[in-house]
Amino acid sequence: MIFKSNQRVKISGNAGAVIGRIEELRRVSEVPEAAAGDIFGIVVPRERLRQLGAEYVASISYSVSPGNQILFSAVEIGGEWFDLMGQKLEIEIVGVCS
Repeated sequence: MIFKSNQRVKISGNAGAVIGRIEELRRVSEVPEAAAGDIFGIVVPRERLRQLGAEYVASISYSVSPGNQILFSAVEIGGEWFDLMGQKLEIEIVGVCS
């Protein structure tokens, strides 16, 4: 499933589930050379994303407490989504942000 910016999503992974928002979605070919970072400061070069077979990169935000937002990147590989540490994520649309 391909998402769109400003969609409200449920992100589920090893640490549980959160409700977040798709901030941006790009094809790997549209990503700057130093592609994506997340809360751990991981940066993945675009060429490495291609080698992994990634088609899309999504920037996703969620709130951990009032006024405290987290932004991370996820990649789509073969129809499945992963964070930049390789953990599989389930992402489902739950609405559109206002």
